[in-house]
Amino acid sequence: MLNQRTSANVQAWMTIEDIAPAGFQLSQFSTDAGIVADANQEVQADMTLDGELVTAYTPSPVVVNITLMPTSPAIPYLRQLLQAQRSENCTFEINLTVTTTKPARTYRFTEGAITSSTAMPGMNRVQDPLTFQITFARVE
Repeated sequence: MLNQRTSANVQAWMTIEDIAPAGFQLSQFSTDAGIVADANQEVQADMTLDGELVTAYTPSPVVVNITLMPTSPAIPYLRQLLQAQRSENCTFEINLTVTTTKPARTYRFTEGAITSSTAMPGMNRVQDPLTFQITFARVE
């Protein structure tokens, strides 16, 4: 059997404090960029003047970009979150679980907040996908 690495079977579940505490499934991902975690720099490495490498572990946030089609059933939850942040002048905790079956993996992102989003889909020949950037404290 060949090794498989398809994203076609991805499952993603999100909870949002006070808005969707029971959670909801994310679906209708963009084919070009569904769920993408940015590279994360966890070690600061510096060279000294005399050529020695000095390193230090430094925790840093984990940034995840989720790109959904404008028809996704998850969009109303994310829009409600954005509106609540504006009206309450605060953030709401987000948790995200992403699971794939081939290969079998589960990623749990915790203590997140939405940090960036697309205001509206691009009005081109067809409406473009929407991207939501969420910054998490950690991933397990």
